Amino acid sequence: METKHLVQHRILASQQGRPYLARFLPGVAAVLSHRARTHMSERSDTITVWAANTDDIPGIRAVGAAAWRDTYTGLVPNDYIETGLAQGWTAECFARDLANPSHCLRVAATTGRIVGVAHAIDRGSTGYLWRLYVLSDMHGQGIGRALWEAAIAAFPMPFMRWEASVIVGNPALHFYRHLGFRVVHEAPWTAFGY
Repeated sequence: METKHLVQHRILASQQGRPYLARFLPGVAAVLSHRARTHMSERSDTITVWAANTDDIPGIRAVGAAAWRDTYTGLVPNDYIETGLAQGWTAECFARDLANPSHCLRVAATTGRIVGVAHAIDRGSTGYLWRLYVLSDMHGQGIGRALWEAAIAAFPMPFMRWEASVIVGNPALHFYRHLGFRVVHEAPWTAFGY
């Protein structure tokens, strides 16, 4: 079988020689609750963010399945999406990551339903944003930014540099730019047979 290549952007966020610090102090839930009320107009949902635990794994997986299908359909082959979900979003993967002190997972929820997930990794001198997904019907409410800020605030020492990878054509690239990321490299990569 011929291996196909997808193209990704390597993106980077830094604070010109200063560690990238979260921009809030009073607590994630309080900040996000305020943002949710501000951006939800007639909706009165309260959104909370917390450190994920094993009870959250089914909700995290549901967000992943919905977000991957919404985001990547048309950008990558459907079998890449399904294989990626089957291999990279398993309960076993998340149980392992939750037990690993170099991994940080945060979830956002409203009315008892997990609507977003952030997964960051300590790679020594660099932080790596592995996953940041919010259900499409919850976009534009500050949830992604709050998850990002909660994830970076969870590490005891702030990183001078954060990296992430984004599939070329991903509509979320503009969101990452608003967080301070910029494209530093574009290259093919191989995953799940592509």
